[in-house]
Amino acid sequence: MNFYGSACSFLVMALLMGGCKMERSESQAIKVATYNLRCPADDGDLQWEKRSPRQAKIIRDNKLDIIGIQEGVAFQLDKLISLLPGYKYVGEGRDDGKAAGEFSAIIYNQDKVEVLEHETFALCLTPEVFGSKSWGAAYPRICTWALLRDKKSGKQFFFANTHLDNASEQARIEGSKMVINRLSKLREGTPIIFSGDFNQNTKSDVYKIITGMLDDSGSISETPHKGAGYSFTAYGKRTPPPELAWRMQIDFIFVSHGVKVLSHETIDSRVDGHYSSDHCPVAAEIVLP
Repeated sequence: MNFYGSACSFLVMALLMGGCKMERSESQAIKVATYNLRCPADDGDLQWEKRSPRQAKIIRDNKLDIIGIQEGVAFQLDKLISLLPGYKYVGEGRDDGKAAGEFSAIIYNQDKVEVLEHETFALCLTPEVFGSKSWGAAYPRICTWALLRDKKSGKQFFFANTHLDNASEQARIEGSKMVINRLSKLREGTPIIFSGDFNQNTKSDVYKIITGMLDDSGSISETPHKGAGYSFTAYGKRTPPPELAWRMQIDFIFVSHGVKVLSHETIDSRVDGHYSSDHCPVAAEIVLP
């Protein structure tokens, strides 16, 4: 065989091997998301009874396996789960550590993963006292984490989810430090995924604190970001120019080093002409190490 024939044979083999590797990665992928559901405070076409089917459709159509939600209260979560056969959630309400107040719950596809353990703690000086606030926070804030097992690969990983304060910069900074500190003390070597509405963008101190330990999934995605460059839209009423879009990118998915990110997307589609929330969900396809 001449040089060109050998080269062609090598190229074909490399492409085939690369294709097999890509197919294997995609088959092992888990699609995770962060989704601020918006509390049930709106009327008309934006009332919760009309928005819940839209949110369920977005989760189904985009085949989301694990979703960290913000602002949802107990009856919203129960309604959403009723529209999503095969899904469950873990988490507690921020007001009493049970069912009162907003959740930072983790919704998951039972066919894809199982929950091994989970915990919710308050982001304040007394993390065991739900309903309490510190550092000038406007509302009580919490974080929920779960140890999950991928049913296909058997691999275990942590998924954490939060919603940082909307009013106090100090509360956001101290809250992010608390979560990072907790995550750093979880089982060493186990991958971590951390989702949330952080009420801060990529130029903030909060972002710097978190990326000191974790990677922003959007910045390490193997394929270009899809969708809008911002996640907060106020039901589509706010559309910043491209050069200012980063200011309204406040919903993130962070991953520990070694987690592969195949794709990253802001799901900015409408359902029946309407947005499902004042935030767009942000999703990432990840592969555990």
